[in-house]
Amino acid sequence: MSGPPVPLRFRARAEAGFVLSPAQYPALRRVRKRPVEVMVEPVLRPLQLQTPEGPLQLLPGDVILDDGDGRRWGMSRAQLMRRYDCLDPSGQRWRSRPLQAQALQPAQAFEVQLFLHQSALLQGQPDDWLLDYGDGSLGVVAGDVFALSYEILEESV
Repeated sequence: MSGPPVPLRFRARAEAGFVLSPAQYPALRRVRKRPVEVMVEPVLRPLQLQTPEGPLQLLPGDVILDDGDGRRWGMSRAQLMRRYDCLDPSGQRWRSRPLQAQALQPAQAFEVQLFLHQSALLQGQPDDWLLDYGDGSLGVVAGDVFALSYEILEESV
């Protein structure tokens, strides 16, 4: 008798560059982030943020992003500065830059081990997308959020 299938596991890394290889994942797609406004809140003390993909341990200096539709996620301030533009002097309103990334929609459940927050193991479902931002970091984006937040540029990389 066999148990449930073991999810695919992907690991982010410290080195810049894409983690996923088109040779290994032929269904990899080139995508571009749409400009989406978010509210940003600084993390002032260690905390655990519960996301649909799993708990994320955040540290002082990290930030929490809120899209205004009930979705909240965390990232380092360095990632925020690379991926978003500040829209007001208070530093609370930001807009995502139209950066390119690679995306894969695995046909089965998957896990993502983050690099900066190594205790975080995010869970992706078959409808979710695995994002490779090209800086060594990976993310999980729900299928409905992906459709609103990303534009597919090429069907394969």
